[in-house]
Amino acid sequence: MDEKFSDDAISTQKSLPSSYDPGWNDTPKWASPYSGNANTPTKRILNKRVPFPLTSGESKSNTGNQSSATGINLPPPPLGSVTGVKTAPHAPLVAPSDANTQLTCTITKLDKQQALNDTMAHLEFVIQKYVTHNKVDEVQKRLDLMKSFWLDDKLNDSIQQKILDISRALKEEDVDKADKLHIALMIDHTSVCSAWIPCIRHIISALKEKKLSSSDT
Repeated sequence: MDEKFSDDAISTQKSLPSSYDPGWNDTPKWASPYSGNANTPTKRILNKRVPFPLTSGESKSNTGNQSSATGINLPPPPLGSVTGVKTAPHAPLVAPSDANTQLTCTITKLDKQQALNDTMAHLEFVIQKYVTHNKVDEVQKRLDLMKSFWLDDKLNDSIQQKILDISRALKEEDVDKADKLHIALMIDHTSVCSAWIPCIRHIISALKEKKLSSSDT
């Protein structure tokens, strides 16, 4: 019975003309399940704003900034909470004994003394062989002055080594090598060598003259 009544009402509404003036007790048009607006598609809201998602990097940086900002006002940790730093084991530092020090000094003095003995022997050999008799005394005086400088530790190891090399080159009659070492010694240590270096220069000149004269004959 109800079903038939609803069908009749729907058919009655459809059969009404468009100029029909509804009464006060008629059913509103929007209440009908079969209204013409049913087939009208709903409008999409295009101006709705969606919040932009934060990237993971920004969130991490914000979190880090917040944590660092909050950590500024924190008091320093107590000393008891700091863990001890482990250091690598090493051998204990032992001061050198007096015996080792004396042994090292003795060896150094013996080396310097031996170098001086070799130098004097080489130079005196060359003087007796190549220097003329009227110049021997003057050359020997300069050589003795060099020896006193050596014994008084006024000549460092570098100078002593160069003098020894010059004496060896002169004994081997290597004039070019002896002359180069002699020039380098004068340039590098002028203040210390100026008093006695003329004897070395005179010996080199005597050896050059002797070699030139022997080559001419």
